[in-house]
Amino acid sequence: MAKGFDPPFVIYEPFRKGKHMEGKDQWTGFAMELLKHLSKMNHFDYVIKPVEDRKFGTFDETKGRWDGLIGELIYKRSIQGQSNRRAILERYKNVVYI
Repeated sequence: MAKGFDPPFVIYEPFRKGKHMEGKDQWTGFAMELLKHLSKMNHFDYVIKPVEDRKFGTFDETKGRWDGLIGELIYKRSIQGQSNRRAILERYKNVVYI
């Protein structure tokens, strides 16, 4: 799952209370707690992959390519993404929002 950085919904904390965190424990926030709960209820596992450029997704007309979270989905570097950003028309034309 590709993740954007979006406090207070998604917070990346590799160090918390003086302790080095690893894997899923590096991620906190409302959306992360919801994801953890849903995975336990529905018996599925997931891997968090932060979006490298930390963007949500804009289309670069000169390059003809998407960046950010939308790019991760379109170019199949991730099968699911999570963000609290609104669905603007350009993004909506290219990915499915649920």
